Amino acid sequence: MKISKTKHLRLIKILPIIFLGLILRLISLNQSFWLDEAITAKVANFSFPEILTFLKGDFNPPLYYLIIKFWADIFGNSEISLRIPSVIFSLLSVFLLFLLAVDLSKNKAKIAALFLATSPLHIYYSQEARAYSLACFLSLLTLFLFQKSLKNSKFWPLFSVSLVAMAFS
Repeated sequence: MKISKTKHLRLIKILPIIFLGLILRLISLNQSFWLDEAITAKVANFSFPEILTFLKGDFNPPLYYLIIKFWADIFGNSEISLRIPSVIFSLLSVFLLFLLAVDLSKNKAKIAALFLATSPLHIYYSQEARAYSLACFLSLLTLFLFQKSLKNSKFWPLFSVSLVAMAFS
């Protein structure tokens, strides 16, 4: 898949905004867990069968717990480590919002991405070891794939998968 020069330049223009978003999200990332994050940390130590048993009594959808379990097995379960997936999903959300906005208004796409990257509420929730950033990312991904599907039918299967993933987050 070849990226056109125009698209390549657009992608380069969003990098400073994503970098700014990263810096803002790393501030205070090492604070102590609060109650719900402590539950996430505890679940990250469970085996996969224990997670499935735990989910029977929990009201949260399973996808985030499965992702965080996989992540913790590789990177550990410190406060910072368990919060990094949320930071990643939040930065991917900024990027996806930019891509969505490019199709709607090329002139305003960077502004939309900048607003999300610097939104205090989005930053706050991206610093928690909870599923909020994943839900935002999957919502934007589903919108993006729906938009692409309207133009090209080969995106319908990906849209369907993202819709199911969103339901499990």
